[in-house]
Amino acid sequence: MALINFPYFRRKVLQGRTATPMQERGAWICRKQAIDRRRFLGLMGVASLVFEPVTNTVGKWISPGFELEEGPGIVRIGIRGQPLWTIATGWFGGQPQLEVERLSEELRIRLRQAFFPGTRVSAAFEASVRRQAIGYSLDIAWDAFGQFHGDDFVQWLKGEASLSAPVPEGIAFLKEAGCGALRLGAHAKGTFHPDWSFSFEGDPGAVLTYKGRDFSGRRLSLVLNTPNSQLPLSGVALEKETLLELHPDAGAYDLLEPELVGGHKLAVSSALFSTIFIETGQDTRGGDSLFFYQQQSVEGAAGAQFVPDLDLGEGQVIPLTRLHFARSFSGGHSEFALFGSLAGPIPLILNGNRFDLEPATAGRLPDFELSGKGDTINRVVFAPHVGALSHPIVQSQPLAMQFPKRQRLLVKGRG
Repeated sequence: MALINFPYFRRKVLQGRTATPMQERGAWICRKQAIDRRRFLGLMGVASLVFEPVTNTVGKWISPGFELEEGPGIVRIGIRGQPLWTIATGWFGGQPQLEVERLSEELRIRLRQAFFPGTRVSAAFEASVRRQAIGYSLDIAWDAFGQFHGDDFVQWLKGEASLSAPVPEGIAFLKEAGCGALRLGAHAKGTFHPDWSFSFEGDPGAVLTYKGRDFSGRRLSLVLNTPNSQLPLSGVALEKETLLELHPDAGAYDLLEPELVGGHKLAVSSALFSTIFIETGQDTRGGDSLFFYQQQSVEGAAGAQFVPDLDLGEGQVIPLTRLHFARSFSGGHSEFALFGSLAGPIPLILNGNRFDLEPATAGRLPDFELSGKGDTINRVVFAPHVGALSHPIVQSQPLAMQFPKRQRLLVKGRG
């Protein structure tokens, strides 16, 4: 079983799609918001919820500002039937337990024994919604992140008020052995949103240690991904997952390891990748899986110069763009792949023949694909469109042939 979803990345390169995984997830969620309330509850796997407007449940301290629904292992809070903050035990790792307590002046929600899937970070908390002279305040005490306070609970639900606080230094996220470490930096400030997204900002906000190198970022984004918004990046089917995105202090990141190139030569632009995206979670068997991903930040520019260790003739340089790099860890195994497209038409001399190559825009394979397991390249594919071929019948009069767009040059090699 492939640990990387090769068809997804091939289509992304061929179609020139530039949205980041977080942007793709956001667009998917926006489409989901058009689903009616009954469909929403069905997607969460809830057979029946008891709809309890808080005005009828907690008596006189609640005004008609928000609604509360409960079911086995789930609490949903929203406004006018629109779910805005949902806590569902099935979204977390560990053995989560959910409790709701209604007092005369306070609503308490407790989540125990819960972890962000695929990480070592506790997601356990106790939230308190208290009636104030005007509106309601919100306090969340996290086992991992400390105390968060907001003056206006309803405004927070609407996304019109923030819930922020300093967070402890050194919280470690990654769990899969051998993949490195990701930790929060000193003096980072955390912000929590009702869609289960966090942002941690500082100088640095977080540091990723990978193969002996440190990559620091001013901002780390964390999202508890729900079953309705999972991304098709990994080849491993994840039952529960956490998404992380590290943004650089300046310039860009480069996770491409020199040892992966082998006999091939790859010169990468220093500003090629602007973020590091990480997907981690639990598969259907309860095992942990981790996925690193980067995509080229500047569309159209040649992000790399590739000289393959193939018999293409001396001095052949292939300029690449639309680059996507992925590395996956699961069950003690790892797999990597680099996908790309020609940066523009180029000539290629092969066995005395001149091929005029053009970027592919259709088909099943991108122009360039390199993949392997562990730290060993197993496969290199170079398959651009052939625009024309010149074959030297005699020295002074070459034979030139034109090809339709669907014709491709396919060169395969192994590392």
